[in-house]
Amino acid sequence: MLEVWILQYAYRRALHRKRRLVANHFYRWEELEAALDMGVKRALPGEMPVIAHLS
Repeated sequence: MLEVWILQYAYRRALHRKRRLVANHFYRWEELEAALDMGVKRALPGEMPVIAHLS
């Protein structure tokens, strides 16, 4: 019984958080698409380029 209550509580909190993020325009498609376009052109900070050595 306690497990069901915990799952319901967690699910309700997750839905509430998602609604709040959407209401505050956290998910902005224009910025996401721009970041994706920029990310394709350059590596992430700290990411090492992969160099293949053929012997």
